[in-house]
Order: sequence, then structure tokens, then C-alpha cells
Amino acid sequence: ADINHTYLLASDAAPSGKVDLKNARELPDGTLTSFENAVYFLNWDIGGIDRYEVDAKLNLQKTGTLSFANYGITTPFSWQVLFFSGTRAYYIDPDEARIIVWNPKAMTIDDEIDAPALAKTGFSLQLGNANRVDDAFIVSALWSNEEDTDIDRKATALIFKDDATAPVLLMEDTRCPGTRSSFVDDKGDVYLLGDAYGG
Repeated sequence: ADINHTYLLASDAAPSGKVDLKNARELPDGTLTSFENAVYFLNWDIGGIDRYEVDAKLNLQKTGTLSFANYGITTPFSWQVLFFSGTRAYYIDPDEARIIVWNPKAMTIDDEIDAPALAKTGFSLQLGNANRVDDAFIVSALWSNEEDTDIDRKATALIFKDDATAPVLLMEDTRCPGTRSSFVDDKGDVYLLGDAYGG
């Protein structure tokens, strides 16, 4: 069977041809995202996040680790992370209808917020891409049943704000039968897109 490997490499230019992996870091299973001057690896080996930064000689340095082990999260995904600032970020946990607030600079967990808008009886939530609009993130989403054979036939958007009293607002529209992707135009208008899966 084919074996896939993930490497993290710093370079002053986009590499071409055969890539020299001598100074690269081989990573375990997980997903990657970035914010400001750091790369965040959502590490499935530890159920948490590793932060990497690059020094002046283009050496990758692991500069922090955060674990979600106490929350029962084993396979965190990059699309469940929203960065509001260098010291404030959300990890969205739809399975438990909650938001874990963490600090990307200190790599600490600061709070846990109940988010009942992430739960719907008989369905699980699949998050789409996030769009930053002013001080909020608008995330497209799709509700599917546990057997993954049907969906809740509404266009769904979740609006996340850095507000402990109202961190997420659910918006639904029956004119489109299921949306999992979205984009923002130059005017700041958000468009939710249906696909073959959503019908």
C-alpha cells in the first residue's frame, strides 16, 4: 500500500524540481494551518496543536504545544480553528456543541463555552470554509444524519464572534438545500454554495 508522508519545510523561495528534505520535519498524521508568523500543526498523535516558527537561518523551531486530551479530542482538524488575534482563537467542537478558547501565543486553553447552536437532534455538523468579515467569521456548514445518507435541506451559516455571551449565531435558509462551501465578494457579501452532496 502507498504510504503518505507530510513534511514541513522553510525556504526563502518556492522549491522546484526534487525537494531537499534534509532540513524538513516529518510530521505524523494531522492537518496544518497558519496565522501571522507561525504554523500550527493539529497533531493527531497527541490530540492537540504544535506551533512552529522559523528563525533567521530558516530553521524550523517547535515553540509550543497545546493538548486537548482532557476534552476527549483525538483528531483535531485545521478547519475547526478560527484565529481572532495573536492571543485569542477558537477551536470548534461540534460533537460536544462547545467552543474551546485558546491562546496561540501562550499555547494555553483559556475557556470553554457552550454552543448549543452547533447541535441538532438526529444530525451531525460538517463545517465548511471560514470567511473573515470585519470582526466575525462566517462559516458554511452542512447537517447530515448519523448514517450520512441524508441532510437537513437548508443552507446553513454559522457566524462566530469573540463574545463569550453569544459566540455563535446560526442562520438557515430553505431556498438552497444544503451548503458546505462559501466565498466573500469584494463588497463583503457572503455566498453559500450548494454541491452534488447537498442536492
